[in-house]
Amino acid sequence: MATRRRLIVAAVLVGAMIALGLPFGSEQRIIFEPVSRLRPPLKRLVLFLHLGREVTDPASEYPASLFANFATGCSATLVGADSLLTAAHCVDISPNVVLRIGGVDNQASCTASKTADIGLCQLQTAVSDITFDVIERDPAMATTGRPIRLTGWADPPPSNPFASWWWRLRRRLGFGSAFKTGTGTITASSDLLSVTGTATSGGQLVIEPGDSGGAGYAEQGLRRTIIGVNHCGGAYCSNDSTAGTSQLTSLTYSTVPEWIQSWADTNHAQVCGFTATVGCRP
Repeated sequence: MATRRRLIVAAVLVGAMIALGLPFGSEQRIIFEPVSRLRPPLKRLVLFLHLGREVTDPASEYPASLFANFATGCSATLVGADSLLTAAHCVDISPNVVLRIGGVDNQASCTASKTADIGLCQLQTAVSDITFDVIERDPAMATTGRPIRLTGWADPPPSNPFASWWWRLRRRLGFGSAFKTGTGTITASSDLLSVTGTATSGGQLVIEPGDSGGAGYAEQGLRRTIIGVNHCGGAYCSNDSTAGTSQLTSLTYSTVPEWIQSWADTNHAQVCGFTATVGCRP
């Protein structure tokens, strides 16, 4: 009898593991969650880490940074109580975008810019108790030669069916890519910011599938503002790109601030750096 019970328990556990690795219907949506959910519970399991400096406590250091659900490689940043900043090509993947905090879903309505790879989403319900990041408006903060901090937590799904199952399983068990940062220098500044050879303590931090829509920051002492949105990395960027190339849409370039201001005004949205100061990072 005891042996039979053990076999039943084992069968249930195996079935649960198999089910956890299968796609969920909700993955047709883009579900953004705080990056702290991707911290591996066991630091020694370096098999699941990418190169880069892992953030010790992303929940406190980068509380506004978000990662997408298991099947969609995109990221976002809370830039106000009711506003999410991401890439336009992420918004184009699915019009159904959700912010999930503490298991509670908050629907969002998104707009993609037609002239730059950025998108803004307005939440149905404003959030609180999070320090929102600020969008930079001064173009001098995003010029060639200035330092920039990239953020990333890419963990792109493989194309092989079994590998994809294993990938979903380990993500759901908390063994996804660690949230990481790296500092580099802007090598070209126009509508796109080019960053080459971004140095980290673990190697190079290059934008990968899954990082799209995440933030690039200008830093002055303890002050931090978003100057770019992750666009592409490596050979995916252009024919002359190197493996260490990263490109971000510049948020201070030409008409981009005008578009952000227009979106905020039209939607009566709270955007730090434009229409809001409450809850914004100092």
